[in-house]
Amino acid sequence: MNANRMTIFTLRQRLHETDTVSDRPRSGRPRCTTQRQDRNLVRNHMNNRFLSASASSRQTRGRNNQRISANTVRRRLSTSGLRARRSYIGPILTQRHRHQRTLWAQEHAAWDRIQWRSVIFTDESRFCIDHADGRATHRLLILNLDWAQTIVVVVIVVVVVVVVVIVVVVVVVVIVVVVVVVVVVVVVVVVVVVVVEVVVAVAVVAVVAAAQKGNAAAKPDAVVVVVVVVVVVVVVVVVVVVVVEMIAKENAAAKPAAVVVVIVVVVVIVVVVVVVVVVVVVVVVVVVVVVIVVVEVVVTVVEVLIVVVVVVVVVVVVVVVVVVVVVVVDAVVIVVVKSSSISSSDSSCRSCCCCNTSWQ
Repeated sequence: MNANRMTIFTLRQRLHETDTVSDRPRSGRPRCTTQRQDRNLVRNHMNNRFLSASASSRQTRGRNNQRISANTVRRRLSTSGLRARRSYIGPILTQRHRHQRTLWAQEHAAWDRIQWRSVIFTDESRFCIDHADGRATHRLLILNLDWAQTIVVVVIVVVVVVVVVIVVVVVVVVIVVVVVVVVVVVVVVVVVVVVVEVVVAVAVVAVVAAAQKGNAAAKPDAVVVVVVVVVVVVVVVVVVVVVVEMIAKENAAAKPAAVVVVIVVVVVIVVVVVVVVVVVVVVVVVVVVVVIVVVEVVVTVVEVLIVVVVVVVVVVVVVVVVVVVVVVVDAVVIVVVKSSSISSSDSSCRSCCCCNTSWQ
């Protein structure tokens, strides 16, 4: 077993006597204080809460008049359930502080809810931006939260940003499509109006040119009209002559009556032709005027609708952006206020409204 013979003998004898080979319990180093001295230490510190462990160790002598250390005193107090604490130092309110507090309360007595939203109530807490000073302080929003809350806040912010971007993109696409459609409709309407106006202008110019013989540009149209009228008159004359000849051959005595009938027929035909021409011209002019008026009304209505649609889209976009910004700001303010109320109230110096003239 690679062991000394006496070691084996000792273990065998211990096993025979105690039924185990483990070491026997020892008393260890004796305590330097008695139970009575331990009770006196606790009593002294309960009576004087500002008594330090070092001072108590200097005032207490252990067994055999030996000195005890401050760590021994701390261990005795910790065994009794006492631990070191820092005393609370509150602000000393002077008459000037009370006067400033009264003035501040009078200035802010008439504030409404919107104005109070711009104030963060920190509960006189300490805020360290650059580094921690070892006391209970507040840190930044993300650093003051645990990892789960930080992930939730980051996810919420990312989702809000993505939703805002998607809404803005959709609104921009809709606006572009509406603008393109409106532009196409306006262009088509303008082209139709221009074509109709050109046709009307050509018709009016043709009519005026036909009425004015001195216009050289309208002579072909006038010649065509004259040729048509001459052809109609020749046909009427030929028909009348044929009828008259037939009547003359049958009855020579009825010539005067036949002449009168022919004249009446010619006059009636001429009157009918003139009336038909006038009616056709009037109808054409009325139709052209009605078409122009309708086109102008349609163009005006389309322009008004375009303006209304653009205004509505802009208002909706502005309202959505304002609502999203307000919701995000409220959420951030709520998280900041909740995070600021988590920290401890331990601090060596606390500032309040009596030390500062304003909390804003």
